[in-house]
Amino acid sequence: MVSISTAVNWFQDQHQPHPCISDIHLADGSSFEIFKQVKIECPIIFITAMPVSAYKAFKHTVFIILLKPIKKEDFT
Repeated sequence: MVSISTAVNWFQDQHQPHPCISDIHLADGSSFEIFKQVKIECPIIFITAMPVSAYKAFKHTVFIILLKPIKKEDFT
């Protein structure tokens, strides 16, 4: 599982993907902490098992939110 510090370091050192896929809950906290440290300019697809967490994602210009369990047809 990716940590916040690992993700921040990666975004600072690499070109941003298109899109970025992230679980909301990471090993050491919420993925929203990444956006406080790094400006993310690519589209983000958040994955979560908790609909309440999905509401927080709208503050981060979310295009897609997938609720777990994810069906193959939802992902494609």
